[in-house]
Amino acid sequence: MAYLEIKKLYRSFGGLQAVFDVSFDVEKGTINAIIGPNGAGKTTLINLISGALKPDSGEVIFNGLHIENLPPYSIAQKGISRTFQNIKLFSNMTVLENIMMGRHVRTNSGFITGLLNLPWSWKEEDSTLEKSRMILEQFKLSEFADRPADSLPFGKQRILEFARAMSMDPELLILDEPAAGLNMNETEELAKVITNVRNSGITILIIEHDMTLIMDISEKIVVLNYGEKIAMGTPEEIQKNSDVIKIYLGDDNAIG
Repeated sequence: MAYLEIKKLYRSFGGLQAVFDVSFDVEKGTINAIIGPNGAGKTTLINLISGALKPDSGEVIFNGLHIENLPPYSIAQKGISRTFQNIKLFSNMTVLENIMMGRHVRTNSGFITGLLNLPWSWKEEDSTLEKSRMILEQFKLSEFADRPADSLPFGKQRILEFARAMSMDPELLILDEPAAGLNMNETEELAKVITNVRNSGITILIIEHDMTLIMDISEKIVVLNYGEKIAMGTPEEIQKNSDVIKIYLGDDNAIG
């Protein structure tokens, strides 16, 4: 059984079929990419996986459990977290506070418990703080801990959003165009971060337009066009796939 199974997913908006009969599997501990031209249905697809959208029909099975009709918070609790194409940090909070907010999905203390200031909630808060500082150190953000999140350079904000997603202790991490707006050096740093996360045992599903990044780090690639899956394979297979070259690139040059 695959770790993540996508089976015959459909989703339309009015008369537009955004995702049409898409199926593929993701194996545990791998980096998997979804590519395709603008409007191919990539973001709609990961919204269906993460619970931001519900499918018209089809199945999303994670770790043996059907999750296609669960709300996003429940899916996050089951081990799937994500980043967004447009950075969605809490700009009025510090870098450390952003990480601590991400840890909320793994805590048991609720609002009332916090107001009552119960002793066991203190321990949980201390544990959250300790874990958050460890994550900042892991992502080389410790020096920015007390700075407002929106004061960081753009590339560091991308890394912070990545770190916040990791603070949820995910088993599967979904990245929506994490290299968007990054320069070459920042993209190289991002590639190392993604690879290190995969090496720690976390499965990654990534949408990205930077083909150099995708070809360098991915183990399997799914190609979408107009909501349909047109190819799936290793980077080497995708680079040589005539349908991908014709439909995705629109010319006779190999990808890379």
